[in-house]
Amino acid sequence: MLPYEFTADGTGHPLNIDEDTLMRYQAGEPVEQATSRFALWQAAIAAWRDNAFVGLGPDQFRLRYAEYSNLKHDERMRTHNAFLEALANTGLIGLAAFVYLLVRAVWVQLRLVVNRTVEPSFRLMALAALVSLVAVTGHSLFEYFFWQTGIA
Repeated sequence: MLPYEFTADGTGHPLNIDEDTLMRYQAGEPVEQATSRFALWQAAIAAWRDNAFVGLGPDQFRLRYAEYSNLKHDERMRTHNAFLEALANTGLIGLAAFVYLLVRAVWVQLRLVVNRTVEPSFRLMALAALVSLVAVTGHSLFEYFFWQTGIA
C-alpha cells in the first residue's frame, strides 16, 4: 500500500495495489505502456504535414494526436518538444513567430552582456537572463511545459 494518491478532482485517498498488479510488477511486466517521445514527434510532424501553414489550431495537438499515430489517446500528452508543439498547433506561421521571438530575446540579452557601456549589474542580469533562456530552450527540445500557467 502506497501512502497517498491524488486524483483529478483534488481529493486524495490511499492507493491500494491489488495482487494481480503486484504479481505483474514482480514479474517485470509493464502495467501500462508508456508513450515514447519519438512516436509523439512523428505524430506532430504528420499533423503539421496535413496543416502546414496554420497547424491544427491552438492546443489541438494533445486532443488530436491519435489521428496521426497509432498511439492511445490521452489528452494530457503533448509533443515533448516546444518547436514541434508550435509547428503542430500553429503551423509554419506560429513556428516562425516562436523562433523569431526566441532569437530576438537572445539577441537583446547578448547585446546587453557584451556592451561595455552598460552598468555591470545590468550586464550581469542580462547574462543571467541569457543563460536561463538558453537552458529553458535546451530543455524545451525534450519537454513541453509552456502550457503551464505559471510558466506561460
